[in-house]
Amino acid sequence: MKCERICYCFLLIVSLSGCGYFDCEFDSADLIRDLNEDGIDDLSYEFTLDGYYEFVDANFDGVVDQTHKYDDKGVLISSKYDDDFDGVLETKVVYQFTVPYRTYVDTNKNGLIDLVFFYESGVLNHSEKLQNKGAGNQGNYIERINFKFGLPDGVSLKSLTLLSEKDFSDQFGVEGQD
Repeated sequence: MKCERICYCFLLIVSLSGCGYFDCEFDSADLIRDLNEDGIDDLSYEFTLDGYYEFVDANFDGVVDQTHKYDDKGVLISSKYDDDFDGVLETKVVYQFTVPYRTYVDTNKNGLIDLVFFYESGVLNHSEKLQNKGAGNQGNYIERINFKFGLPDGVSLKSLTLLSEKDFSDQFGVEGQD
């Protein structure tokens, strides 16, 4: 992604010049970018003691559609996406060694995770989706789809569960914004 390349180049220049976070005169406002030159910032950064965040307005409407969290070495830790540009970051991707490890999605926009994608070495392995079937937890089931080479293998396994959507979401321990 172009935005990540810009940030990577900046970090590379800073690290090669010997300029650390605390010992150089650098105004983070210099990193804010108006990619489509409409006068509204489309790319910005927020620096913390343990890394930084990148905020992206992907469709140039003035609203953040993606956030990316990097550690203090510039390694991507997690990303959040507003997949349908409605102002809600409903998808979170967690990376391990710079490749996707898990993706958590709130498909019905109630603030709870109901779909999880699991990766092995960055390749999609399987997904689990809680299918909520009305009042109580009676009839709820988890649908598991296995993937081969990142594509569905054609088999969908369904298992009944007494988990509520909150319980399903809580078992993954994914916090809100980080």
